[in-house]
This record gives sequence, structure tokens and C-alpha cells, in this order.
Amino acid sequence: MTHTSRAAFLAIANMCIIGLMSIVAIRLHLYSFTWWYDDIVHILAGTVICYFYFVFRRYFVFIENRIGLLFSVIIFAFVVGVGWEIFEAIIRNGGGGIEGFWIDTAADLTGDVFGAIAAYFIITTKKNIT
Repeated sequence: MTHTSRAAFLAIANMCIIGLMSIVAIRLHLYSFTWWYDDIVHILAGTVICYFYFVFRRYFVFIENRIGLLFSVIIFAFVVGVGWEIFEAIIRNGGGGIEGFWIDTAADLTGDVFGAIAAYFIITTKKNIT
């Protein structure tokens, strides 16, 4: 399986998991009552960001160096995460106070980047099966 097809499969699978987790979280109010649930969702979201990066990178990224590619994955995950946080702030429309906003945002972005780094190593590590 190529990097691209493997990344596409993993992106879709993780998106389904995130969707199910979000439905459960909304119905059971888990985002309000469990401090760690949002962290897990953001780590999985970071993996999806990285997997889609690998699916579409041939169209906009011409980096072949492993370190450069890892750095570009981190930047991409951070930028997408910032975009999501802006979207959340607009949707919230002042519904929540500023108290804890920056800490939550920093934790969410950390989860996005951590998930992207983990996914990068999952995609780029070749497993030798003997």
C-alpha cells in the first residue's frame, strides 16, 4: 500500500472515529464533564490533518527531506488547528468567558500537533515483516 492510499484510509477511519466520539460526547455532555475527552479528540484530529496532508502533498509540497517534511507537517497542523480555534471562537460568539480560553486553545493546538507528529511517524515508518 502506498503512503497516499494508506494515509487516505487512515484519515477516513479516524474521521469516522472522531464523528462517533463527538456524537457520544454531545449526547452525554462529555466535553463539559471530562477534562481529557477533548484532548483525545484533538489528538485524533491532528492525525487526520497529517493523513490528509500526505494525501494532497504532491499537489502543493515538494519537500523530500524527512526533517523538512516533518517540520511542514507540524506547521500545517498548527495552522489548521488555529483555523479551527478561530471557527470555535466565532461559533461560541462570546458564549463562554475568556477565562480558560487561552489555556484550552493551547491544549487543543498541542493535541493537534502531537497527533500530527504521531501520524507522521506512522505513515513514514516502514515495517519489515519477516
